[in-house]
Amino acid sequence: MGRFAGKAAATGLAVFLLAAAAPFLRADAGAADAVVTINPVERFQTISGWEATAEMGGEYDLTKPPPWSAEVIDRAVDEVGINRIRLEATSGIESDANAWRRLVSREIDMNVWRPLRYETKNDNDDPHVINPDGFDFSELDWRTETVVLPLMRKLGERGERLYVNLCYVSFLNVGKNLHYDHDDPEEYAEFMLATFQHLKEKYDLVPDALEVILEPDLTPFWSVNGGKRIGAAIEATAQRLDAAGFHPEFIAPSVTNMSKAPGYIDGIMKNKTARERIAEFSYHRYRGATPIALASIAAKAKRYSKRTSMLEYWGGKGKPEILHADLKDGMNSAWQARALAGYFSIKKNPNGYVAKLNKDTHFNRLYFQAARAGWTRIGADTSNAEFDPVAFQSPMGEGSIVIQAARAGEVDVKGLPPGRYQIEVALDGLVLRTEAAETRDGNVRIVFPAKGYGSIRPARS
Repeated sequence: MGRFAGKAAATGLAVFLLAAAAPFLRADAGAADAVVTINPVERFQTISGWEATAEMGGEYDLTKPPPWSAEVIDRAVDEVGINRIRLEATSGIESDANAWRRLVSREIDMNVWRPLRYETKNDNDDPHVINPDGFDFSELDWRTETVVLPLMRKLGERGERLYVNLCYVSFLNVGKNLHYDHDDPEEYAEFMLATFQHLKEKYDLVPDALEVILEPDLTPFWSVNGGKRIGAAIEATAQRLDAAGFHPEFIAPSVTNMSKAPGYIDGIMKNKTARERIAEFSYHRYRGATPIALASIAAKAKRYSKRTSMLEYWGGKGKPEILHADLKDGMNSAWQARALAGYFSIKKNPNGYVAKLNKDTHFNRLYFQAARAGWTRIGADTSNAEFDPVAFQSPMGEGSIVIQAARAGEVDVKGLPPGRYQIEVALDGLVLRTEAAETRDGNVRIVFPAKGYGSIRPARS
């Protein structure tokens, strides 16, 4: 492990670098308030990634990226830990309305554009013959070029890769005489094949996953027999994509109401192809977010050997205590609290724009940085429930831990691999204290001056 170098200037927070001191290094400075013992033999879910939606915010001028774009990309990777992106493909891509281009040119405003981005006009009458002129990918291209490709490059500089989740979105109210073709599984599959082919041909980009439908419980078609319809869409799409050489993971049901997720899952799993191909049971936390619903989703994932993910809870609602519970009780492998720019508060000053971590991001980033893609959550026992841990192990055997502290206190952590570590403590007052520590015996003490969150992770040069 390389020598740790604090990056106080990069955080945009009040950061204090403390010299290494005995209380942080060993459990020999008096009795601790809790002892946490890491158990790598006990293994749970493997982390897929920490997700954001490909939006930069404030997109009033769509002819170019917003002026804060470069800073948000850099800090989202280096400081927050984002390594998974939701790239949305709206159903209105299959249309000749040219809605996005007309919005960019200011021919139409947002109010006119919104329904047009979802209404479809079939490219032709044969779902097995794609007419390229029947699709307008300009909005998808904007998101790809403004967010996805820069994120891929930035993560590549760190020796990591971006997990791209292509997400189908169609908030179309068909009761208002708006046309919709993707209620036919074969037409849906054609749309997805055209989208995958476009991304491959234009950007050499192949999404890792297809999130079948965003928030189906809010749309007229997908909310009735939604699980069955999602299963049929997966079946038709898997066949078309496989034949073309594309083999993404499938993610569903992504409902806004957590309590509905188990019913959707049951419907999906009745389809043999969908049961085999779906990799991740997803949900949002806006409604029905009870411990019972979370346990039910986790139980179904265990039964079918699938991952789970919480893929949207925006507006600062995705707080660290929720992330902690989703990891431990929901067995989440992926998690999303905000769109990409939303992880920051962006404000204008005389010198341009300043991006500051939002409060929830300030805490959640400790988890994001402690467990990278491919790391596995492992066992961690505590002698005091007021100091609740989650621990992780990398494929190379490195270890990390995040502790949720209900009060001030000192915690002895035992069982870390020998090496050099970075210790961070984030408090409610948005103070982030950073410490470097080296241990030969795997024992490290972490001190909480008040209620908050702390992480111990391998130090990087």
